Amino acid sequence: RGGSVKYYGSSVDIKIPVNYVEKDDEFRGAWVSFYAGDLNGYSNKNQMMNQLNEILDNLEYFNMNSIVFHIRTHNDAYYNTQMAPINSSVDSCDFEEWDYLEWFIDECHKRGIEFHAWLNPYRISSVAISKEEILSKYADFPNNPAHDLDNVLISNDGAILNPGIPEVRDYIVDVCLEIIENYDVDAIHFDDYFYISGINDAFTVAKYNKDKLSVPDFRRQQIDLFIKQLSEEMYEYNIQNNRAVQLGISPTGVYRNGSYVASSKYTYDQNGTLTFPTYSASAGYSHYDNPLYCDTKKWVLEEWIDYIIPQTYWGFTHSVAGYADVVDWWNKVVSGTNVNLYTGMGIYMSVDYDSAYSWSLDNNYEASLQVLYNTKYDSIKGTCIFSYKHLLICNDSSQRAYNGLMRIKNEYWSEYVPCPKTKASEYLN
Repeated sequence: RGGSVKYYGSSVDIKIPVNYVEKDDEFRGAWVSFYAGDLNGYSNKNQMMNQLNEILDNLEYFNMNSIVFHIRTHNDAYYNTQMAPINSSVDSCDFEEWDYLEWFIDECHKRGIEFHAWLNPYRISSVAISKEEILSKYADFPNNPAHDLDNVLISNDGAILNPGIPEVRDYIVDVCLEIIENYDVDAIHFDDYFYISGINDAFTVAKYNKDKLSVPDFRRQQIDLFIKQLSEEMYEYNIQNNRAVQLGISPTGVYRNGSYVASSKYTYDQNGTLTFPTYSASAGYSHYDNPLYCDTKKWVLEEWIDYIIPQTYWGFTHSVAGYADVVDWWNKVVSGTNVNLYTGMGIYMSVDYDSAYSWSLDNNYEASLQVLYNTKYDSIKGTCIFSYKHLLICNDSSQRAYNGLMRIKNEYWSEYVPCPKTKASEYLN
C-alpha cells in the first residue's frame, strides 16, 4: 500500500502483472489437519460425514480442486492400519464397519477434488518425551521401528525415527505403499519435518557413513536415500497397477540463503541445471541446513518427485524472505524439469500475526496479489493455502485478508479447472 516494493537487498522493483491470466488447469489446494484444528475428531458417523461434507462444500465454493489431508502426524495413523497406533482423533471409529477415510476420498473424487495424503515421515513427538513413553506407545506394534529405541533419535525438541537406519526407510516406504494399496489417494505428500534440533546420531554416522561425509552431508544423504527409494517403488507400483499416484514435497520456503542482485543473470550447466544462484536472495529459515538437512533442489533436478510446494508463506514486503524473492528462485529451479511447482500461501499470517508485513495490513489484497504474481511464470502451476480453517475468512469481511481472498474467488478462480498433469500421469496406459 503506497510506494513500490523492492527485491531483497536491492533497488530493483518487484513487478506484479496487471491482468490475471486464466489457465486451463491449475492446482488449487488447501492443507487440512486434525492436528492443526481444521476439523474435530470422530464422534459418530453422521458427525464425521457432516463436517467432511462441509469442508468439501467450502472448497467447492472457491472452485478448488485439491485437498492435502493429514493422515499421519506422529508415527501414528488417522486411517486403518496395523503398522502404527490409531490417533486418538479417530480411534473411536470402527474402520471395519465404516472407513471414514475411504468414504471421504470417494466423496472428494465425486466433486472433482484430488486427495493428497499428507504424512510426516519421521516425527514421533514434537515435544520432549521420555524413552519410557515411547516404548509404552509402541509396545503392541513390534513391526514399528519405534518399538526399538535404537531406531529413535530423541532431543529436547521431541523425537523422530532415525533417518540413517535402513530399516526405518524400509518401514516408511511400506507405510506409503500400504496407503496407496488400500486407499484411492492421488498423492503421497510430505511437509517439512525431517531431522530435528539437538539429536545425537554419532552411532549411526559411525556405522553407516561409508562415504566419509561430513555430518550435515551424511544426514542429507539419508533423506536422499529415502526419497529415491520411495520414488522408485511408487513408480513400480504405478506401472504395475495402472495408477498415477504422485509424490509431492512441501518444504520450508527457503532452500538456502544467499545474496545476489535481483537483475543478475541466472546460469545453467549443459544439462540445464541451475548453477547460479544455488540459493534464494533471503535470510530466512532454510531446510538444506541445520536442523532439517534435506536437499529438495536435488530431488527436483533428479525428478524423484512429481511436485514441490515450498512454504512461501511470507508477504511481498517481508524484510528477509519476501514472496517474490523466494518464488522467483524456485521458478528457476524447476524450469526445464518434469516437476510441477505450486506455491504455499500463508494466509494464516493475516490472522495469527500482528507483524507479518503486508499480511498485517487491514483489508489487504496480499492473497490475490500472490496468485496474480504467479501468472508471471509458466513453471508455477498452482497454489496451496495454509490452512483450511483460514479460508473461512470469507465469512467475515472485517478480516485482514478478506478482500484478497474474495478477489481470488470472484475473479481469478471464478470457474472450476482440473489439476495439472504431473510426471505420474505418464504411467497410465
